[in-house]
Amino acid sequence: MNTTLLIAAALALTAAADSALAQINVTHQSRRINGMSSSTAAGITDDQGPFSNAPAPNDLGIWTGDLTLPGFISGTASQSGGYDGDSTIQLESFAITLGGGNGPDTSAHSTLTNEFTYEFIVDTARTFTFSADIACAGPGGPPLTVVDFSVVIHLTGPSGDVFRYTTAPENGFSISVSDLAGAVEAGAYTLSCFASGFVSFEAPPDMSGGNGAGGGAGGTQPIMTFTIGGPACPADWDGSGGIDGDDIAAFFIDWQQGIADIDQSGGTDGDDITFFFDRWQAGC
Repeated sequence: MNTTLLIAAALALTAAADSALAQINVTHQSRRINGMSSSTAAGITDDQGPFSNAPAPNDLGIWTGDLTLPGFISGTASQSGGYDGDSTIQLESFAITLGGGNGPDTSAHSTLTNEFTYEFIVDTARTFTFSADIACAGPGGPPLTVVDFSVVIHLTGPSGDVFRYTTAPENGFSISVSDLAGAVEAGAYTLSCFASGFVSFEAPPDMSGGNGAGGGAGGTQPIMTFTIGGPACPADWDGSGGIDGDDIAAFFIDWQQGIADIDQSGGTDGDDITFFFDRWQAGC
C-alpha cells in the first residue's frame, strides 16, 4: 500500500472540511449548591434557608459558584469547573465546610449539598481517562453531636455503572484515582460528583461551656478530570464500526486541527500519521 498516496488523498478530502465535532456531546448539566440551617436558643428557633446557587440551565461551560450558610452551625460551599467544549469535563475545585456551636440551652443543625453533574452522549466506542482526588470528614465529635459527610463520584452509561466511588471507612473517607484508563460504548452517560454534609449539636441548660462540632469535604486541585479519547479501535477514527477510507479522511480533519494525538505523546505531529496508518493497515 502506498501510504504517501493515501495521505495525499486524505488531505484533498479534508481541504474544505468543516470543524471537527466534539468528542463529548453534552445534553444537560446539573450544578447546584444547596444549604439550610436551624438554630435554637432558649426555646426560640431561627430557620435559615433553603439557599441555592446554580448556573443557568443552558450554561454547559465553565462555572464558578459558592454559597455561605448562616446560623449557629455556619458553612460555606463552592465549586469551579465544567465542560471544555471538546473532550474533557473537569472539576477544578470543590468543597463544603460546616462548623460551629453555642452555649448552654442551645441546639442547631445545618445541611449543605454540592452537586456537579453532566449528561452527555458518546458517538461511538471510545477510550477514556479519569482521575479524582477528594476526601471528607468521618463521623465523630463530642457527645450530643452528629457529623455526617459523604462524597460519591460515578459514571453511569447504557450498561450501568462504568465506575462508582464512595467515601467510606475502608478507604479512609477519601477517593483517590490516578489516570484510570478504559473504554465506553456508544450511548448516553451521566458523570457526577455529589457531596453532602450534616452537622448538629445539642447543649442542654446544664452543659457548662456549651457544645459544637464541624467537618468538611474537599481535595487537591483539580478534584476530578474525565477525558474522552479516540475510538476504542484507533483505526476506526470516524466510529462507523468498520475500517475504510472514511477513517482516513476523518483522521486528517482532526490532524490538521491539531487534535489527533493518537499516539498520546502530548502533541499532534507526523508520528501520529505513522501510528494511525500502522493500525489502519492492521485492521484496528
